[in-house]
Amino acid sequence: MKKLVILIINLIIILSSLTSCHQQATGEQNYENEYRYEIAANQIRIISHIDNESTSVVIPEKIDGIPVTTLLKDAFYQHKEMVSVVLPQSLVEIQGSPFYRCYSLEQINIPKNVNNINSNPFFRCSLLKEITVDTENVNFISIGGVLFDKEVKTLISYPEGKEEETYTIPTTVTKLNIDSFGYHPKFKKLVILSNVVEFPTENMFVYPNDITLVVEKDSQAEEYAQRNYLKYEYIRTRRQGDGSPVSAPK
Repeated sequence: MKKLVILIINLIIILSSLTSCHQQATGEQNYENEYRYEIAANQIRIISHIDNESTSVVIPEKIDGIPVTTLLKDAFYQHKEMVSVVLPQSLVEIQGSPFYRCYSLEQINIPKNVNNINSNPFFRCSLLKEITVDTENVNFISIGGVLFDKEVKTLISYPEGKEEETYTIPTTVTKLNIDSFGYHPKFKKLVILSNVVEFPTENMFVYPNDITLVVEKDSQAEEYAQRNYLKYEYIRTRRQGDGSPVSAPK
């Protein structure tokens, strides 16, 4: 019996050594101590990143030869020290807010294959000044560091670290979500022309007393401000030669 136990132990050591040698030879890395994840339909879904003190993280394209395709809600929750994170080109979906309370995160790029972002993934990323998007991505686009859908009809995420106190929503945008502006503390004025017709039912600003909406009279933006007891003022618009509006306080 004792010999059998010794034999089993030796076999385990040999197999472990062979696995390590294979990983070194193929360039693979053991990620079991770095990530918690689940496998569904031969795809890796990241549940959490274990080391919450990392300052720089590169998410792998594959784990055990299986592509990493999804970041689940709170995957990097409260990684307060993380300054940068590189998302894999294999990524297709960002669920919930995987980077919730990543206070030190400064910049991030959305890879080309991402086709679904459930909600503002960068809520409470207070130093994030810019969100960029791979130019080959057919679903999303960045304009001035702000994340939109490709057609620039929905404002998905305005980085909370941007310093500007005034922002004018592009004239193509028709929809704002409850988390479009996250936990932004610096806004003083937000210019919303009549092209925006879809608003969340609730107030979308964390500091509503510090912001003034600059709106067109009888617009959906004015109604939204009134419904949520937000300060607002009117603008008048005139058209430039290219048809785009120029706004000024009334």
